[in-house]
Amino acid sequence: LNKVKPNLEDLGLDNEASNLDARVRSLIRRVEDVAEARRLISEVDNWIRISHGVLGTNRLKDIRTAKDVAKSYASKLKGMFQRINLNELQVVRKGLKDFYDSLIIAESIITKRADNVWNTKVSDEDSISELLEEIDSLIRAYDGLDDDLTDFHLMKNGIHQYKRVHSRLNDVSLSWVDYKKLSQEIEEETISKISEKDFPWPPKETIKNIVKTISDYRTLLSKEWADDILALESDIPVMDIASANQLQNKLSSPPAYVTDAHLKKLEKSRATLEKRLSEIKIEWLVERYRELSDQDKEKFMKTISSFVNAKK
Repeated sequence: LNKVKPNLEDLGLDNEASNLDARVRSLIRRVEDVAEARRLISEVDNWIRISHGVLGTNRLKDIRTAKDVAKSYASKLKGMFQRINLNELQVVRKGLKDFYDSLIIAESIITKRADNVWNTKVSDEDSISELLEEIDSLIRAYDGLDDDLTDFHLMKNGIHQYKRVHSRLNDVSLSWVDYKKLSQEIEEETISKISEKDFPWPPKETIKNIVKTISDYRTLLSKEWADDILALESDIPVMDIASANQLQNKLSSPPAYVTDAHLKKLEKSRATLEKRLSEIKIEWLVERYRELSDQDKEKFMKTISSFVNAKK
């Protein structure tokens, strides 16, 4: 160009010289644009390949950072495509859009999980364990996002409080009177420790849910215990000594969780058993004697001897 252009000008071909200059400069710009576009394409391709690992980390901060970078690259690619219509640019733009869409989906999955935590119900041991596991997972997902992490740690502390509540109440050795008394005490304690503000599980409502779940479980155990005895009712009149004695021991010491209603249902069984024991009272006393420890057997024999001697 530096040689041809002056020669054209010397020949008075100024227009031709100017057109040649513009054409050559246009070709140079295109070559430079193509080179720049290819560098950008290579850079974006490499970034997408390397950044795909972000999707597997489930770390929201990294996903959002990748989204910002993707938007910046999308803007550069758009500007480059406006300068030069290169097919490779369209290909990489589509690849970048697909990756960006994947980032949006990954972000949405995590944020929906966080939203769902607010809609969960705490009522039993399984729901508490599942919720603690999910909160721990979200704490890892929101690592680096301090404001959100503060909320999750507050939630975790509150759920641990409810876990302790469940553990204290889920004691089948408590009588129903003691269970109800403890429920009331725990409700008052928990309300004083947990603020309802910005907390998904209000203490009063949550304690009532836990109490109801455990009460239902205790009632179920009571029913099963009573049903086992009721199933034997038709056999009681002909029971052998060992079976009758075993049933007597069971009726004499019902578990603390057995309800008054279920005990009342067993009145007929109890009366039938008493009649049967009366029929076999000598054999029953012998069976009871066999159950005594050696020390108690000795005391029993001394008592009997004293009683017999007194009658002589």
